[in-house]
Amino acid sequence: MASDVESRSRASSIPGNGPLPIPKRRRPAWWVYVGLVLAILVLGIGGFYSVWYFSAKAELDDEIAESRRRGEPVWFSELEPPPVPADENGALLAVWANPMAFVRYGAAFDDAATRAREAARKGDGIGRLKVDEPALQAGLDAVAQQLAASREAIAKPHFQWRYDYQTKFPIGILIPHVQNARAVARLLSGEFLLALDEGDVENALRAIEEQYALAELFRQEPTLVSHLVRIAIASMATDNLEILLGRAELTDDQFSRIDRRLKEIEASFRLREVILAERAGLLTTMENMSEADGLGMEGTRGMSMLPPLVMRDQAFAMRYMRESAEAVDRTGPAGQAERKQLDDDLRAQVKKYPLASMLIPASSAAANAGLRHRQSLVNARLGLRVDRYWRKNGRLPGNLSDVLDDDMKELPKCLFSDLPPILKPDGAAGFLLYTPCQNGVDDSADRSLDPWEGGLAFKVIYRPAAQSESK
Repeated sequence: MASDVESRSRASSIPGNGPLPIPKRRRPAWWVYVGLVLAILVLGIGGFYSVWYFSAKAELDDEIAESRRRGEPVWFSELEPPPVPADENGALLAVWANPMAFVRYGAAFDDAATRAREAARKGDGIGRLKVDEPALQAGLDAVAQQLAASREAIAKPHFQWRYDYQTKFPIGILIPHVQNARAVARLLSGEFLLALDEGDVENALRAIEEQYALAELFRQEPTLVSHLVRIAIASMATDNLEILLGRAELTDDQFSRIDRRLKEIEASFRLREVILAERAGLLTTMENMSEADGLGMEGTRGMSMLPPLVMRDQAFAMRYMRESAEAVDRTGPAGQAERKQLDDDLRAQVKKYPLASMLIPASSAAANAGLRHRQSLVNARLGLRVDRYWRKNGRLPGNLSDVLDDDMKELPKCLFSDLPPILKPDGAAGFLLYTPCQNGVDDSADRSLDPWEGGLAFKVIYRPAAQSESK
């Protein structure tokens, strides 16, 4: 032991022999710090994106699951109906697919029809249409073959247009058959005017019935615009019915036929399924937004690069349009208030859900169109009864309930205001039947109706001959 101490003592006395120096640590290069910061940022952003992505996906999945539970369609492909036999499908006739099928009847036809309709609506005698307005008959002759094909389609039990239900962009589908139907409706109005001019009440009424039947070809269409055209065509028919009643008395059979048709159309016209179908098309388009550059939808490229944004908008669209579908056919002030709240909610969410807000139709717009259509049909049915009373008694009823019968046992309430209809004489001979609609107020004190009342009023002006016949 002593020798160990001695040897250590000798070693420490040797020059240069001391404690070993501690080596200095080298600091990491600056790029290491930069790399660490970037890694932390990437991990943070990745974590945030993952949370954002999966929360948006969970929100969308919940909405899809809710729609499945309710039996609602989610994607446009789910709307494809089972095919019907080809020989029973009026939509397969070539006339509907050709966008140029009806252009040959010409603008001169439309101008002549407008003049004739204005004269007839005023109660003026038209009397010489084939001479005074030759463009009417010439236009009908130019497309006689196409018009005959249209009648063949109307008579078939089904009208199933073959949409591409597998398309990624339902928002861009073409509907030439719907546009052609509008042309057919105008041609039928020409036939109506010519028949009325010749005193052929049966053929005039037949043209009106065909217009209503033409409109109802689109009752199973999956697009909202098709149903808006459906409404427009039916409106032409109702306008013609007003003119017919001012110039001719219907037989009991004719009265029953047109009344039954109006009743059936109003009873079956609902837009809930249409809104859900529109939603399925919208969701499918949004799902494929990254390929939507060719649709002219500005501002979609950036959103398509961020799936969570699209999924959140899809989830919002599903919720909003589900609520819209439930409210779209609801009548009365409560229905109006519900749709107004939905519209307010949509406007408030524009910045939060820009894509959905750009594509979603306003709840009240679709509902107003549908309810106005139904109200006009109801007013027409009541107007038929007022006309029948006038022709039998030579005067308007003192109370609207005097015109009721077994097929209309109660006065119908306004679908917007729940208020009863109002009947007033119009001019020296005629009547105006309307309901205080959206605002629930009769605005006719100054003899002028507001746009809602005027747009839905059923107005008949009797020509002098009809007046003398009723007395």
